Amino acid sequence: MSERVNEITTSERMIMRIIWTMGQVTSRQVINALSDSGWSESTVKTLLNRLETKKVISSRFDKNRKIYSANISEAAAAQQVGDDLLNEICAMQVGKTLMNIIDESDISKSDINLLIQQLTEKLKSAPETVMCNCMVDNSEGLV
Repeated sequence: MSERVNEITTSERMIMRIIWTMGQVTSRQVINALSDSGWSESTVKTLLNRLETKKVISSRFDKNRKIYSANISEAAAAQQVGDDLLNEICAMQVGKTLMNIIDESDISKSDINLLIQQLTEKLKSAPETVMCNCMVDNSEGLV
């Protein structure tokens, strides 16, 4: 994939969520799924074309219908967006940011248990404090 998933627009991400949910879709299926959005048919088709140009989705023809599918899984896209977010903030803010994300998210009990297990394991090797990484010099660490 040549384009990074976090470089797609919010509108394009809405289209991607439909494709990820349905697997393979026609433009008509996407238009129907977004019927309450107020978007015109041409807007949806433009967004599909942009995603295809960005190589986030691909298409094939089947009986004169264009069928779209994702070139990246939803899990891989979420991982990429999460990694990019954490790389863009100060290391000293990562813990607080993760706590805010957890606080604002609906998370299943099984996922909470997995988080507890992962944090318990992480705690064994975690430093007492995390150093700021905002001004890193390539050769010698902080400037």
